[in-house]
Amino acid sequence: MRLFQLAYACRLYGEFTDFDATYERFLSVTHPSFDVLNASHRKALFKWLNAWGCRQFAVDYHGLASENLKS
Repeated sequence: MRLFQLAYACRLYGEFTDFDATYERFLSVTHPSFDVLNASHRKALFKWLNAWGCRQFAVDYHGLASENLKS
């Protein structure tokens, strides 16, 4: 597979799915850049990770994970 073919396939995939909608929300909350000291940015990070299937940050432990990330 050539790089162009991969890029084209990824573009098509993005057009037919909303796989990056949660990432776009993350970017809008953390604009212009992610700030680890900002509690709303950390919350957005964990919500985005959970939406993408990352379960090591269970919703019940977002507060603890957020404080650990900050420190």
